[in-house]
Amino acid sequence: VQLSNVGTQPLSVTGLAVLDSTSFRIGSVTSSLGGGVNPAVGGTIQPLGAETWTVTLVFDPAAAGAFAGTLRVATGNDPLA
Repeated sequence: VQLSNVGTQPLSVTGLAVLDSTSFRIGSVTSSLGGGVNPAVGGTIQPLGAETWTVTLVFDPAAAGAFAGTLRVATGNDPLA
């Protein structure tokens, strides 16, 4: 999953998490500008599409079946959050 900020101000991400699932987890988060990002802490995504975060999700089910989960991106300054 790729995240970018097309707004005009930096976007403060306060954390990323997978909700409602034990079969999915965040494997890694990488910034196109600054390397690794700790998903529990987050960071700042630069505006105007200058930076992209790549979120790698891992799927590891314990049994066969249908699975769903939600990737939550918590923000500190998004007026639409």
